[in-house]
Amino acid sequence: MSNTFYPPSLGSGDQRDLGVMLAGLSFSGSLGGEPRRVSVDDGRLRDGFLPVENHGGAIRRWTKGEASLEPQLWAGLSGQIALLVTYDDKVTRGWIAPAQSQPNSEPADRPRLYAVK
Repeated sequence: MSNTFYPPSLGSGDQRDLGVMLAGLSFSGSLGGEPRRVSVDDGRLRDGFLPVENHGGAIRRWTKGEASLEPQLWAGLSGQIALLVTYDDKVTRGWIAPAQSQPNSEPADRPRLYAVK
């Protein structure tokens, strides 16, 4: 899960609610082995994902704020499993800084990503 934003509130004509613009995903198990990279155009990324987009030659994909990950994506990994989410931080996210931002924001104040089973 992540925060979402509505682009028309920022002057855009895009009518979608947008979450995070993904650049890639990878899973790894605690018992070693190579990370399992998942491209954003993987057909198993369905629920909670918008269609793949081309951004200057790089494929990206928006979430809808709540995305489900198919269990096949991490099947066969051993031990504790870590998910690395790579996102494009150059695009607008759901939060716009107020005129006077607080200098030290705590990690708990930032959007969180949850794996939903």
